[in-house]
Amino acid sequence: MSALPSQSPALPADRVLVQLFALSSSGSPEQFAEWLDEAEMARARSFSSPEAQSRFASCRSQVKQILSNATGLAASDIHFQTSVHGKPYLPAPYFNYANTRTHGALAVCASAVIGLDLEDTTRKCNIPGLMRLFHPAEREQLERLTGGELRKAFFTLWVRKEAVMKADGRGLVIGVGNICADGKAEAETVTIFSKDGTAGSRWRVPVRRIGHLALAVAVPLDRPDITIQFPEA
Repeated sequence: MSALPSQSPALPADRVLVQLFALSSSGSPEQFAEWLDEAEMARARSFSSPEAQSRFASCRSQVKQILSNATGLAASDIHFQTSVHGKPYLPAPYFNYANTRTHGALAVCASAVIGLDLEDTTRKCNIPGLMRLFHPAEREQLERLTGGELRKAFFTLWVRKEAVMKADGRGLVIGVGNICADGKAEAETVTIFSKDGTAGSRWRVPVRRIGHLALAVAVPLDRPDITIQFPEA
């Protein structure tokens, strides 16, 4: 296996590059074997339906191809490590990805830890039930809304929370209610609170709407120099 470069040649230090791509849900995982290692192929085959198998293999192979372009390595030479909380990572660059049933998205950065979430805002979900898990300030904001405005604000909050949980690396261990975001798209600052209410790390989390998809990327608030390059809507 080739060593990963300490600095990715295609990535400016002050940018987060974000790519959105369509997923395949037909065919077998074998069609993606060129880019996946044995463990990834085994994981793809472990899904119960052929559609889910193809979707996983399609997403992982495209993630590796994009990272290949960023690092100069062959996709087959890129093997992810996994943190104690299950977050895939490489020694360099920083990256994070997510997917819906139809699309995947990947964010890559050379100089800062990042998190990304992607949600289908048309999917069925129990918004009132999930709201009960949110930070009190968020619940207060959502309770003033109804209909389409409620759904829009809910998913803006949700993708921000997910992106921050993934950037932090602890995931759901943090607690959904210990993250305070804002349902307004222009209010980008998100704070993680400890269980005793003490403010901890703070993040800048812009959200973009691309059709029915909501896409959020989290970067540390103390890195105002970083520009997030979203795909065009």
